[in-house]
Amino acid sequence: MSFLFPLFAVLIWSINVVNKASTDVIDPATISFYRWLLAFIVLMPFVLAWVLRNRVIVLYNRGRGLIIALLEMVLYQSPVYIFTTLYLHGKEYSLIV
Repeated sequence: MSFLFPLFAVLIWSINVVNKASTDVIDPATISFYRWLLAFIVLMPFVLAWVLRNRVIVLYNRGRGLIIALLEMVLYQSPVYIFTTLYLHGKEYSLIV
């Protein structure tokens, strides 16, 4: 039964209706920001209790988390968004992703 939750998350992100519907209106980086914001808002009620209980561990590892987040965002997604803005139309980008 526990395998259904990751499968459900993959299903939600793979549908990608918002990205395909708004590619001509909204920049891909903005779409990504609102995706992450929505995920944060949805997951926070489930995660907040654990984070508060284990805040010492979370604070101890915050530097590692920041480095991982920056590497993922800066080194991967930013060049992709710059490339798509300069060279691809929004619908072409939504087909690639």
